[in-house]
Amino acid sequence: MTLTEAEIAAIETAMSTGAPAGPASPARRALPTLTSSAPGIDSLYEAALLNVFVVNTLRGERGPFVRAGGGYPTPWTRDAAINSWSALSLLAPGLAESTLRAVTEDGDAGPIVAQDDQWWDQAIWVVAARRHVALTGDVDFAAWAHQVGRNTLEALEERRDPRWNLYTGPAVMQDGVAGFPMPDGAEESTAFVLDYPWAGSLMCLSTNLVYAAAFDALAALADRIGEPAEQAIARAGTIRAAIEEHLWTGQGYAYLRHTDGRLEHHQELLGLALALEHGGIDDDRVRSVVAGLHRSAHGIALVWPHFPRYCDERPGRHNVALWPMAMGQWAVAAAGRGQIAAFSESWHDLCRLVEGSGREYFELYSATDGQVHGGWQTGRLWASEPHQTWSATAFLRMVHEGLLGIRMSEDGLRLRPTLPEGVEDVTVRNLQIGRARLTVEVTGRGNRVEEVVLDTQTRADPDQPIPLAELSGDHTLRVRVW
Repeated sequence: MTLTEAEIAAIETAMSTGAPAGPASPARRALPTLTSSAPGIDSLYEAALLNVFVVNTLRGERGPFVRAGGGYPTPWTRDAAINSWSALSLLAPGLAESTLRAVTEDGDAGPIVAQDDQWWDQAIWVVAARRHVALTGDVDFAAWAHQVGRNTLEALEERRDPRWNLYTGPAVMQDGVAGFPMPDGAEESTAFVLDYPWAGSLMCLSTNLVYAAAFDALAALADRIGEPAEQAIARAGTIRAAIEEHLWTGQGYAYLRHTDGRLEHHQELLGLALALEHGGIDDDRVRSVVAGLHRSAHGIALVWPHFPRYCDERPGRHNVALWPMAMGQWAVAAAGRGQIAAFSESWHDLCRLVEGSGREYFELYSATDGQVHGGWQTGRLWASEPHQTWSATAFLRMVHEGLLGIRMSEDGLRLRPTLPEGVEDVTVRNLQIGRARLTVEVTGRGNRVEEVVLDTQTRADPDQPIPLAELSGDHTLRVRVW
């Protein structure tokens, strides 16, 4: 596809929301562009930008925000957090901040993540806020986000089951009953999972890993503003220890534990992605998780295998279905842990799905034939919503953190690219980070960094961070991997 001048202007305007104007920080953020010898990637990148910044950027009562997708007109906490984490904070930090603020409110103790009946996804906001601060260096936002995170996690402490030291509630994004096994003899009567009394006491892999990551994030925010971080660090360690004791079986991670101690051994893709990225597990465990993963015909399903009430002909909406958001999270987590083949497989899976749906980012797809398919729940076939934002931001994250390998910390920028099979070069232009506008070129095969060149200067140690605070204006980074 080729964007029109009007579409380019609309994307640039949305990306510039809240951006400070000045000599070092122009008001308008230029359109990022991607080029590669691998066919089609550029069009998918353009389509993702169009999805996020034109179709799904809206203006609400509290300012502009990025909605969850074509079928979801209001901001949702988990979608706001995941989209900011995956793409907004890098490409449009002003819009990311506005979106993150849109899902908070004033509580008795101060600012807090909006309190709703999907409490299990609230902690992910803190993870996104930390990511935002790492990319922007915004200390004022860090101080406010630390308040929000502290108040939110304190409120959520009532959801922890002290017998197991695990947090209760459904799995990340699993607000539909199709994502869970039913008790013997029970049937689906309504879609919302909390309509079933047993759902509130589940202890799920993905949700507990989000809590561990959220306490890590709270500690990092505390460090940034000079507040004590030791308690948050200890809490994160306690959660990880409980996950290892109660959800690791010796052969793999269970999907969830019931309050009576029974384990469900289904494979949960988001849980495994979060284990690689936030579980603190060693390389041997990573290899074990990757080797044990089941891939369906067109990609890795959200939860596998089918629950007894579903099958290939009637797959569950939150069961054996392909959700691009989860596939992208897994791909980036695999790349971050050096698993080239796993990243390559999921990269190509997701690209084929979106190409097959006319370069439109739908909500979910069939694991059997790769077609747009909303899955079954409560006895009927549901829609797969079009223009799903986190499907598009998942692709953008695979580009920026997978292909380019962008890693930001307080000491600067590191590049840890992973080039999948069939992609031997990729260039992204107009990536604005801080006061610098970067062109990042990656060539070669694999993920071992051989050389890093900043403009015309080869860096003596390619593993050393690039201090972006010292850079302003246009610069080119060339990275060769093998």
